[in-house]
Amino acid sequence: MTTAIRKTLVIFGVAAAIGVPLVQTTQGLGLSAAEFSRAGDATLRAAPYAFSIWGLIYLGLAAYAVYQARARPAPVLDAFGWPSVVATFACASWIVASAMDLKAATIAIILVGAAAAILPLWRRAQAVSTTQTLLVVAPNALLAGWLTIASALNMVNVLTAWTVITPQTALAAALAAIGIVALVAITVALRARSWIYPLPIIWGLAAVYAAHRLDKPLVAQTAVAAALVLVVVALVAAAKGRRGRKA
Repeated sequence: MTTAIRKTLVIFGVAAAIGVPLVQTTQGLGLSAAEFSRAGDATLRAAPYAFSIWGLIYLGLAAYAVYQARARPAPVLDAFGWPSVVATFACASWIVASAMDLKAATIAIILVGAAAAILPLWRRAQAVSTTQTLLVVAPNALLAGWLTIASALNMVNVLTAWTVITPQTALAAALAAIGIVALVAITVALRARSWIYPLPIIWGLAAVYAAHRLDKPLVAQTAVAAALVLVVVALVAAAKGRRGRKA
């Protein structure tokens, strides 16, 4: 019974994560995500193209939802099941909170979603087949990675809008945010032996470079440096993962 409930909630969570932003955008309900971010994006932002990664994440999550609903019980499904429910409902809830301009709520929601998505990776949940890797681990790792960098961008955005971060402290705050994201990404990727997790973070850091290469060259250069470090980390994590499977 518990497994059936979990499978159902995964489907609803993924449907909400995909459907809520679609409804919000098409119906023009409240602030769009871009409008919400614009109030505090002077400190740190990503180029708009970065958010196209949601298309890949949504596609992966949809495949995951269908697969887990039809698959036989497996440890990897148990590991990712409930955390994915929390993470996907958090994605939908963030859209609602941002549309209503509930800044504090957006921080709490995205941090909870990121933590939930990271949890199975931190616990080294392992797939035992290529199918499980592609349809369970990969979609959830991509979501976890994107929520990691999105959490930092969202928090800096809100603190800037609240004027907690001022023009005088903006450079230090931006550099600190990039450093924290990189540190979290390195720690999680190496512990989880996941090369997939850092990929969305690398993508996001590249978009930070694109957004700031003219107005904040030091921020842009730091983002590139962090991205290059994470490329190396991804390669190391992949090697560790291969050795772990052979052991």
